[in-house]
Amino acid sequence: KEVILRIYPKELWKAEKERFLYQITKKRGIPVPRCLGSGKNYLILSKVEGTPLPVDNAHAVAQAGEVLGKIHSIPFQAFGWIVGTTIKPAFKTWFDFLVFDTKEKCKKIPTKKGTSELKKTVLKILKKSKPVLSKVRNPCLVHKDYHTSHIFVRGNIIQGIIDFEWAIAGDPCLDIAKACLWMFSKKPAMEKIFLKGYRRTAPLGDEFDARRQIYKVLTLFSALSLAYERNHQGWILKNTKALKKVIRDEYNKNYL
Repeated sequence: KEVILRIYPKELWKAEKERFLYQITKKRGIPVPRCLGSGKNYLILSKVEGTPLPVDNAHAVAQAGEVLGKIHSIPFQAFGWIVGTTIKPAFKTWFDFLVFDTKEKCKKIPTKKGTSELKKTVLKILKKSKPVLSKVRNPCLVHKDYHTSHIFVRGNIIQGIIDFEWAIAGDPCLDIAKACLWMFSKKPAMEKIFLKGYRRTAPLGDEFDARRQIYKVLTLFSALSLAYERNHQGWILKNTKALKKVIRDEYNKNYL
């Protein structure tokens, strides 16, 4: 049989993390690879058959929403990064974690003309969103990279969800906002189908609309931070432009 060898050359704790998360998600009936073996910095996983989620397949898109709701049914005791099998550092409030996480991302973006004000703007918007973010009470498993290339489909059936490398314990609305931003920007009509599927397994109240703006900002800022970390000039330019547009469109032109 074909298997997948997943190697973690630098952050060794990610092998233990993904093994742990594949175990707890499989117990909930979520389609994920089976862990066939592991070592200090690697996993051997069963191969998930199929192709990346086609966003024009309404049945598969609805099912992808349903599966994400199941992922969010897995609770944690605190907010924070999942390191190995624990939350580290652990936070009592979602807002405090987001401030910490955003400041860590700021460190990866060099302070120079343009970026300095942009970093201050993102932190300013985040802090002004505290009343909305403080309402998040129950941390759950957040995939944090839920998009087409990590959702495998064969026919109309979801065969497997992969890559929990960036998963955190947090607010499910962040996952939903990020998924909608990346997957349905060119096919906005499919977003409603995705959210309808999500509601089959998890509630989606007014809090999603209330938090969606700030999560768009944080998602694009995270992408910009990663682009600087990878020194990818194309991504830097693209994400900077997209982030500024979201701030102008959804907040106030005076922010930038």
